[in-house]
Parts: sequence; C-alpha cells; structure tokens
Amino acid sequence: MTVGACTMKLYLNDKPLNLKAKRSIVRTLKERITHKFNVSVEEVGERDKWQVTELGIAVVTRTKEEAHRVLNRIIRLVENDKRFSIIDIQIEMLI
Repeated sequence: MTVGACTMKLYLNDKPLNLKAKRSIVRTLKERITHKFNVSVEEVGERDKWQVTELGIAVVTRTKEEAHRVLNRIIRLVENDKRFSIIDIQIEMLI
C-alpha cells in the first residue's frame, strides 16, 4: 500500500471580493477533485488570504506509480482550470 500526498499552493485569478467568495470557489474545486478521483482534499493553508490557498490532497493506492499517476492527473486538471494559477507543488510518497 502506498499513500501519496500532494500540497498545492494556488493563486486565484478571479480576485474574490471576500473570504466567503474565495471559499465558494475553492469548495467547487475540492468537490470536483474528490468526485472525479476519489481522493481526500482539504484546504490546509492560506485560509485567511483572499487570493491564495493551499490544498492538501491524499490518495491511497497499491503502487507508487499509480499514486503518481493519480496526482499528476489532478495537477493537470488544476492547470487547465483558468480560475487558478499554481504557485507551488510538493509531492510525497509513504510506502
């Protein structure tokens, strides 16, 4: 069993007017990732800043390669979402 963990720092391109608007935008992304890839997603940092967020994503798979494949597909999904720009990505594997 392998646990893949990814932290992704994102810039919100759609300049939310307040934290409530930011959380709504981030929540839709979290739900989309969760439902499409069956992974756990949570906002783990930058919660009080209007234009930046940090997401933590965890996936449990049988192999390291499978975990990398899932996390890379999630990264591509976020890259293609014009509401966000990726600032930083860190991936860790626990075997």
